[in-house]
Amino acid sequence: MTDRSTCFALAVLLGAASAFFSAQAQSLTGTQGLITVPTARMHADGTLAIGSGYVSSRHSTYQPTEARPARAYVPAYASLTLLPSVEVGFRFSRALDTGTAEALGDRMFLVRVRVLEEGDIVPAVALGAHDFLRSSEQVTAHFSALYVVASKRVVRDGPAFLRGASVHVGYGSDVFEAKAHQFVGLFGGLDVPLFQSDGGIVRNWRVLAEYDGETVTVGQRLGLGPGVNLTAGLQGFDAPIVGATWETTL
Repeated sequence: MTDRSTCFALAVLLGAASAFFSAQAQSLTGTQGLITVPTARMHADGTLAIGSGYVSSRHSTYQPTEARPARAYVPAYASLTLLPSVEVGFRFSRALDTGTAEALGDRMFLVRVRVLEEGDIVPAVALGAHDFLRSSEQVTAHFSALYVVASKRVVRDGPAFLRGASVHVGYGSDVFEAKAHQFVGLFGGLDVPLFQSDGGIVRNWRVLAEYDGETVTVGQRLGLGPGVNLTAGLQGFDAPIVGATWETTL
């Protein structure tokens, strides 16, 4: 099955499921964020987020070889916000175009800590680490990241569709030993709410744009209440990326 046909089939399934099930949401990395890029936003204390998606091989960092740059994969993740400025999570990634039998796939832990809350002038600031554990003596990390990121709402007044527009800027390091790293150097993005409502099927519609340190990705997110968010975009303007998240408060 090709990247395009896999993406189309997954998008149809996600769209059908959403009709039964809003508008902060997880990135496909597994943390609260844009499309793949994490932000300094935090869910309310006790929020559980569960989701999955699809990432094309064109901009993947998963299991590259000399003959193949990388593999398309399906990430499945769960995270919990507590204390309320700490987010911890686990992500499982399963390659699609393996060509050979794969064992369990890639497993990674992630943690974010918000060290500064957003104010009228200062942004929210968070520290994050992903895929930082080793498997015995082997280096198995394909999605390693260590970063600081700041988020700030830049439009508080004006047209209703622009209120809540935010800018996110971060800087990451490749200090962890890993097979592949994410969010190295300067990264960031912005999100602009086009529509927000307290009722109805569609609760939130946002336009997203990000740069992950290597690739520009644009997309949009629909919040379908209560608790479901659908994200779809184009990585590098040439590869589809889609995801769905369900959120609830424990």
